[in-house]
Amino acid sequence: MTLSQPPTFSQRRSTSRLALTICVTLCAAAPAAAQHRARLSADLADDLAAGSQAINVIVHGDKATVDALARRYNVTVKKYLSEGGVLRVTAGQLAALRDDAEVDHLSGDLRIKSSAAEVTAEAIGADQVWSGLGKVPALSGRGVTVAVIDSGIDTRHEALTRRVIATRDFTGGDGRDLFGHGTHVAAIIAGRAGRTADTSDYQGIASGAYLVNLRVLGADGSGDVSDVVAAIDWARGQPAAPGAIALFGASTGAAAALIAAAERPDAVRAVISRGGRADLAGSALMQVRAPTLLIVGGHDTQVVDLNRRAGAEMRSEMRLEVVPGAGHLFEEPGALEAVSRLAVGWCRRYLGAAGTAISGSR
Repeated sequence: MTLSQPPTFSQRRSTSRLALTICVTLCAAAPAAAQHRARLSADLADDLAAGSQAINVIVHGDKATVDALARRYNVTVKKYLSEGGVLRVTAGQLAALRDDAEVDHLSGDLRIKSSAAEVTAEAIGADQVWSGLGKVPALSGRGVTVAVIDSGIDTRHEALTRRVIATRDFTGGDGRDLFGHGTHVAAIIAGRAGRTADTSDYQGIASGAYLVNLRVLGADGSGDVSDVVAAIDWARGQPAAPGAIALFGASTGAAAALIAAAERPDAVRAVISRGGRADLAGSALMQVRAPTLLIVGGHDTQVVDLNRRAGAEMRSEMRLEVVPGAGHLFEEPGALEAVSRLAVGWCRRYLGAAGTAISGSR
């Protein structure tokens, strides 16, 4: 039997260097995992930085997932959506949600407000549709139902008598329009001509259409993005639901439209922004799959820059259209007509005959 000789000092030092080298190499090959952080919309990032104590945040998942998050962080569920919910949180709770490995992205439940833009039937070519054009017969909207997601509809208005066939109020009310904007929009869509000499020449663009009243805006004309999402979900669940939806938003309503599109990518096929703050959609921009048209006035230079930056963050098809000579409100002669032509062309391209356009928030 042969006994091995003990290692010399030189051998021991060499072995130590080898062990040290292996240890350092292994440690270098296995760095600590980067901390997970969910993407936040711009408004949530601002709330977090400001230390806000009352923040409404949209989370995703089924009811069980929403309830689990609420229990985990001891927060209140403000409302449930068909594929998520709205939680009421503080800045500290928002930070904890952001760092939760099960949360991919978070959107703020932005407040939105109605807006009005006046265009003529001639500007959008409605007069040609009424009289027929080429091989296209005259159309009045008969057989079509339009869902109006707005501040409600005054069904007592003479121009809208027997036009509204269903009402759903997402604000907790009875569908009545306490602000006026929804009734205004409904009359533009499907109002009947008046009976007097001074009103007989005025009617809606599709005066033969029926209306569905989906109220999401309160008496002050403002509301929450989550109610818009809930209204879209309700409309999609109806037997005669449209095959595709386009969303139109102006000013801050553009961010609301983009967030709603990100929340419901299978339903929303196109988004149109007019003078909008698309940048306020924050992380939702990367989630939008619908082709998006950003229309900005040439004189509204700050908003042009904000839209250019927002568009650069989007992964979906995006086009920025600058209307020469137009300001933020497009009050210049011909400016709104240009917006109408661009918007109609975008809807025709991506919705065809299978879609519905939803408009009216800012």
